[in-house]
Amino acid sequence: MELEFIENSKRDLWNDFILENKASFLQSFEWGEFQKGLSKNVWRILVKKEGKISLAAQVIEEKMKFKSYFYIPYGPVFPSDGKDEASLDLLLEELKSLAKKKGVIFLRIEPVFNLPITSFILKPATKRTQPEKTLLVDLDREEEDILKSFEKRTRYNIKLAQRKDIRISLSDHYSSDFYRLLGKTKERQEFRSFPESHYRKLMDLNGRDLKTRIFLIKYKNKPVVATLAVFFGDTATTLHSGFNYSYRDLKAPYLIRWGIMQEAKRMGLKWCDFWGINEKKWPGVTKMKKSFNGMEVEYGEGKEMVFSRPWYFLYNMVRIIL
Repeated sequence: MELEFIENSKRDLWNDFILENKASFLQSFEWGEFQKGLSKNVWRILVKKEGKISLAAQVIEEKMKFKSYFYIPYGPVFPSDGKDEASLDLLLEELKSLAKKKGVIFLRIEPVFNLPITSFILKPATKRTQPEKTLLVDLDREEEDILKSFEKRTRYNIKLAQRKDIRISLSDHYSSDFYRLLGKTKERQEFRSFPESHYRKLMDLNGRDLKTRIFLIKYKNKPVVATLAVFFGDTATTLHSGFNYSYRDLKAPYLIRWGIMQEAKRMGLKWCDFWGINEKKWPGVTKMKKSFNGMEVEYGEGKEMVFSRPWYFLYNMVRIIL
């Protein structure tokens, strides 16, 4: 068994394995480059067993005011034919060694599926970064069948928006309208967003395997709703959305999601990921997303591996206070 750190020259090798095993865009090479553009350290690690890849993990060093931690979002990625415990052990051993050199406090893993048993002690994660649950709409059907699968009220709202003569535009380039609408949603729902520069860099991700697009609806030349979507592998993900609630009677959020599904289907994709549901945190948005009758998916339990107990204790105390 051997371990290899992947550099730019092996970008295609990395993405081919990620795509072959239906992994998240958060494990794509492009996403790692995006994180580097945010001044973060990123390591792409392959474990090979008998010459074949048995594990891939994109590890991001997340910096805090006083220290940092390692983070693996929706990974590690295992081959579809099984999860090898020894490969996970080798990865964790390497990260333990790297953490000692870098002064990293702990490792947080948010897997897609529950991790296999390992000889290392992994604690339940103290915090969740990526969604614990999401909804996937199957696009591998006739368009009419997809539309019929939505709740009756949702179909009505889509048709109502279409009768209002509003249209969807899509762009591969950043639009300031998106951030202004995101700000309106932020004010109303009290959630955190990134600086505008974050979304600008996100729109520069387009590569061989990953593409980002902004879908925008205007009414009488005024922006109403915008969604930043990521296209990777066989899935379109509605990553971030902004909405002017003053135009709620237009039902534009329903139309824009339907428009994204139509575009994804046109591209030959099989799934539309609504990127997170949570009845307690976002009851209204979750209710709207569920009305599209997607398949509910729950991700694996988040885990943490502690490298420095004193610093880890201090980190959790500060997190509780703040």
